[in-house]
Amino acid sequence: MRCFLIAWLAAAAIAVDLGKTTYNLNLIVEAGKETYEKTRDDAEALLKHAVANGMGTSVQLLLRGAVDKVKRSLLELEAKQATESKAAETKDEGPPKTLTNATVGVRALKSTFAKPKKSNAMKRITVADFAKAVEENKAASLLKKPLIVEGGVGALDELRSLLSAEALMGHTDITLEYFTPAVSKQKRTFDEQQNSPQEWEHNDVSVERYFVNCFNLRAKPDFRKRGGAQTEHCEQDIAWSTFFGGNATGLLTDSLQVAGAALDADLGRTRFLLKAVSNGVDAAKMALKSASTRLVVGPAGAGEHLRQQATPLVDGLVHGERRWFTMAPDTFMKLRGKAEASGALEPSSAFVFFESQLEELVEDLDLGAKGLSYREGSQKPGDVVFIPPSTIFTSLTYADAASVRGTLGTAGDAALAVDAKLWYPEGARIPDNVAAAACYGDLFDTQQAQSSAASAGARISQAGAQVAMMAQQILPQIFPTAAHRDSLALGALADCAGFRSVSGSLGGSQCRAHALPCARTLGIAGEDWVASVLA
Repeated sequence: MRCFLIAWLAAAAIAVDLGKTTYNLNLIVEAGKETYEKTRDDAEALLKHAVANGMGTSVQLLLRGAVDKVKRSLLELEAKQATESKAAETKDEGPPKTLTNATVGVRALKSTFAKPKKSNAMKRITVADFAKAVEENKAASLLKKPLIVEGGVGALDELRSLLSAEALMGHTDITLEYFTPAVSKQKRTFDEQQNSPQEWEHNDVSVERYFVNCFNLRAKPDFRKRGGAQTEHCEQDIAWSTFFGGNATGLLTDSLQVAGAALDADLGRTRFLLKAVSNGVDAAKMALKSASTRLVVGPAGAGEHLRQQATPLVDGLVHGERRWFTMAPDTFMKLRGKAEASGALEPSSAFVFFESQLEELVEDLDLGAKGLSYREGSQKPGDVVFIPPSTIFTSLTYADAASVRGTLGTAGDAALAVDAKLWYPEGARIPDNVAAAACYGDLFDTQQAQSSAASAGARISQAGAQVAMMAQQILPQIFPTAAHRDSLALGALADCAGFRSVSGSLGGSQCRAHALPCARTLGIAGEDWVASVLA
């Protein structure tokens, strides 16, 4: 940027009589923002030269006017900079309090801080009361039902800075999977799907493009999005490591101490996979996507359908507001049976569920009455929501939101968690409960996986043996390539690395039986960076 300093002289002083016409001469002095003082010194030197050499009065006045103008402009600039600096100091209010500003953000939905009947309200306690419950060994009973811990997110200011829209858009090397409203609708279902490598049609977009598509970045006044039908498909659930790697600073551990050791285990898993990436293991990038520590971002009106996950869920809100709905799985199946004839309960976005379906279910099907209970509550910045395993849940974003989401578990739970992933066919989830099968045979061998699990003390029931037989047939069909197998095998080995990071060894889990076969399958058993996991 350049500043143009114009020196004007009085007409009488610079009038030049050219016959019957008189002209005013203007001197334009150009100075770059870094050369104001040099321009002033040069102008003064010219004036001294004109005086010393007896130049005409008009020329001297012209130069004197230029010198005065430069001096005044320099003083005005210094005063302006001082004012702006002082204003910046007084306006520094710390990290951003919202995900987006008024220009980029989607207007918040009407405030509906959930006020359900007492019998349907999610229990709310302070972080101090939760800490006390942990000390008194009462936390486990609290966590049997959905719970909101107020102020449970630590290091909130640091997270607010990391998770502002501006900061996220600064990650220019990252792409997100953007699904159109039509594809998002196709993906919604109440029927449990296996984790096959199905690829839904999507566009890989930059973070900036995501804020264009789903928020109001660069939107013209007449085309600004409104929360709801225009944004219901926009929630992004991404592995934390996509943006922040292995979190070497320990920020997440400080932020969600209430999550227990499960977060530490997942961070250990992530760090191992990042090492695999740096050592050229092709399957590592795919395995990183399945990390349990997530970053969940979305505009007002965003949120997905009713669903469940096998592990306990913990969500710490950094920006925005969300409304949660939860229900026990057996109650949900009962509700589905009653709603089947009327069609009152269909897979839909969280926006449609809260705006239309919920009221109809309460009024027409007695949702909330005895035998059809549910829980709901509102989450504010700093609040942590706990959802028990297998609970049916959904959440609707009321104001542009960002949160850290993970699983809940103590160090004592770590062995159970990793064993459930490696070999626990009784869980009946393929491949979630039989991942170790990828570490044996040419492609998959469930018999060898079961034999190794038994050597580590695992007991296989008749029902589990039947699931194992099914897995032998199903796994090669849904994971037909070596790349898919390697991704599962590396994920299993990474789970063991995460377990070791909180337990100090592989003892006490099936990892002592499966870790080495997984490394051999991947061809990395002799690598130095793997040795610490296998030791």
